[in-house]
Amino acid sequence: MTYVYETEMGGHTVVVEYVLSSVTNLLKIVDMTWGGEFHRLNWMSKEGQSDLMDRIERDYLDNHSEWLGVTNSGVIRRKAVTF
Repeated sequence: MTYVYETEMGGHTVVVEYVLSSVTNLLKIVDMTWGGEFHRLNWMSKEGQSDLMDRIERDYLDNHSEWLGVTNSGVIRRKAVTF
């Protein structure tokens, strides 16, 4: 199953299709457009890549990850994703 994340970066709409790999348990970008045109993650600066992956990880954790409950101190627990 893939997920779609849409955001604004560099004044353009970025649409990213991503997946949680069953083999590596990592988030991976399947397809991406920037301003409606085909784009690749490696065409971005290292800072841009890191920012986008942080946003995708947050999207996954907030909207698609497995709920593990709340600790006694009130911390919400979700299944972790590592890069």
